[in-house]
Formats: sequence, C-alpha cells, structure tokens
Amino acid sequence: MRMRIFGAVTAASLLAICSALTGQPVAGSAPASSAPRSFPLGPTSSLAFAGISIALPKDLTPEPATDESSLFRLVDKAGEQTVLAVTLTVMPVKATATVDSLLRATDPTASLNFSNVKELRRQNLQVAGLQGRVQLLSYTCRKLDLTAVRLAMARPVGQSGMQMGYILTVEALSGHGREILPLLASMAASIGLSDPVSLRQDKVELAPMAISADRWGIGFRPPAYWKCQSSADQTLIVCYQMDYTVNQPGARATLAVRQAPAGSVDEILQKFMDELQADVEKHKINVKVVRQGQAGMGELPGRETVIAHYDEQGKLTDAMDHRMVVRGGLLYTLEVLYVGDSIDAAQRTMQTLAEGVKFSVPTAPASAAPAAPEAGPGGPPPGGATSTSAPASAAATPPAGR
Repeated sequence: MRMRIFGAVTAASLLAICSALTGQPVAGSAPASSAPRSFPLGPTSSLAFAGISIALPKDLTPEPATDESSLFRLVDKAGEQTVLAVTLTVMPVKATATVDSLLRATDPTASLNFSNVKELRRQNLQVAGLQGRVQLLSYTCRKLDLTAVRLAMARPVGQSGMQMGYILTVEALSGHGREILPLLASMAASIGLSDPVSLRQDKVELAPMAISADRWGIGFRPPAYWKCQSSADQTLIVCYQMDYTVNQPGARATLAVRQAPAGSVDEILQKFMDELQADVEKHKINVKVVRQGQAGMGELPGRETVIAHYDEQGKLTDAMDHRMVVRGGLLYTLEVLYVGDSIDAAQRTMQTLAEGVKFSVPTAPASAAPAAPEAGPGGPPPGGATSTSAPASAAATPPAGR
C-alpha cells in the first residue's frame, strides 16, 4: 500500500527515525506483526474564520472544546475510555513567534499530572508551503502511558504584523502508539492555510451531535467548532467562538430553560416582549429594536426580538437575536449575539440554530426549573460578547485519563 507523503517525510519514516533514536519501538506501540488501525478521512472542512482547511477522521467522535484556543477535539473510545484524541489549537501570535515557541507555549506536559516525559524527536516538515515542526513525546499521566505527536505551524496574516499559529496533536494510550503518526500524516497532507475571515462573515453550520438537556426535554445542536459549556442542572448552555481577525470572542449563543410564569402562552410571551421593549426604551440612546414578531424554535411557535447596540458615536457595536417559546410549563429562550456590524449574522445564525432544536418529553417536572426573572431578558451592554463569562483560557483539553 502506498504511503501518503507530506513534505519529504512519511509517517513510516518518522516512526523509523523515532525507533532508531530510542533503540526501541515508540512508546505504546503495538507489536510489529500487528497492523495499526487506519482512520479514513472525510471531506475537507473549510474553517475560514480560523484560516485553515483540513480533512478530519470521519470515524472519530467529536467532543466539545471548552477553551478559546482549541478549535476541535475528536476521540476514539473503547467503552468509556478514550484511547486516542485529535485536537487542533489555534491562536494569533506575534510576527516574531516561531514554531518552537508555539510548542513551548502549548506544552501539554506542564501539568503536575505528568511524569516520565521524554521528547523522542523534533523533525522539520513542509506543510502547506510552510516550514513546520513535528514533535514526538512519550509520558505518563495518572498512571497511564501515552504517546503524542504534535505538528506546529505559523503563517503570517497579510500586512497585520501577526501570525496564525496552529498545533495539530494526536495522542494515544499504550497499545495505540503506532496509529498516531499515519493519522497525523494523512491529516497534514490535507491542510490548507489562508488569512482568517471575520466570524460574522462565516456561515454557521450545526455540530453533528446535539447537547441534550433531557431533564427539560430539549436537544440543542450548537454551531460547529464553537466552544460550549452546560450548567450542572442543564438549564443553561453557553457557546461562543473567537473572531481571530481581532483576537477576541466574536459571537455567543445561549440557551436557557426557566419556569414559565402563570398565564396563557400568548400572555407570557407578550409580557416578556413588553418588558423587553421597556428596557430598550430606557436605553434608547444606544439601543434599537430592529425587529419584533413571530418566530419559532424547533417545531414550536414563539416570539423573536432583534436588538442592535450603538456607541456614543452611533457606530453599531453588536446585535442580538432573542427567541422564546413556552411548552409544558417551561420557558425556553435562545439568544445569539455577534460583536460588530452584525445584525444579518445574528439573524442568520439564529435561524440555523432554531431549526436545529428538538423537543422531547422532559424527565423532570417544570417546578424543578429555576423561576423566570422578574425583568425582561433585555440586551447585553454594548460590546456584549466581549464581556460575557466565557470559559477561561486553559490548557488544551487532555485525552484519555487526564
């Protein structure tokens, strides 16, 4: 079988180099007589907002990325145990940054949970016309032996004086080490790089897997590659994404579940819209209602309000699309907020997300949900997405056993 080649190095040659360096098979390798599993790639995904296109293993399962530098995390599991993980870390860096400084800045072994850390090899590699660097590591984490291969790349962005840094990592438990290099090789061969585009110019697609809040009878498919967190009681799901053209959070989507106040569906929704209108009028200097009317969520009818925020100079700072529906004594609200001149982006994304909502029979009574707030939902302050309680930056989500 013919190996795919990236640059002047194949996965097979990297494996041979590392074995020769250490005098033994790569840590966690299966016996030579046992052929490693292959992970066929799906079609190339264009992630224009991050300036990268890449083909991903189609048989791995996506998991939510919770820190702002992780673009995606895909895993292969045996039962409940993650045995292999693929992550892509993306970050704007200074023009003086090097691929070695990228590797240091994202070193996954800086945690106290790691021991027996060994760098087996660093190898220059041509990827998408750039000089990248491959690093092969072995270590122990919480009594688990792992092997990881990391590919670092940095690409200048136009005349901005900055670069986009990328770290593609494939990490595996003992017994799966021979699989990581062929997988990284095939993914690296598919990579294309370009200048990132503004998040509000990027068309949102839904993630393949829904975040389910079974207690409240709702399933929510977040935007693909956005970072998401869910409250312990499943009443709040917050997702956001970075705008890499300005290096700050550029959009946020929030799904909340509350007890519905007393009254008919129309009365409840009208009350909230009246309170929202009053809140808007209170801030009429910098807040404008763009639209109010009927709009649904999933198969349910509801109400929609679109709000725009302006600064003192009259410049549009952000836009929010807010929808609500009532069902079985529960009030469901979905908000989408974009920073910048973004009314169209907020409305487009809301329509996509609302169509992807699925309702089911709740497993908990409506009385168990938090009470709805007295005041209307209102709008966030100007620049709202930049002031949200988005998940704090952290080390990339670890693979098995971390």
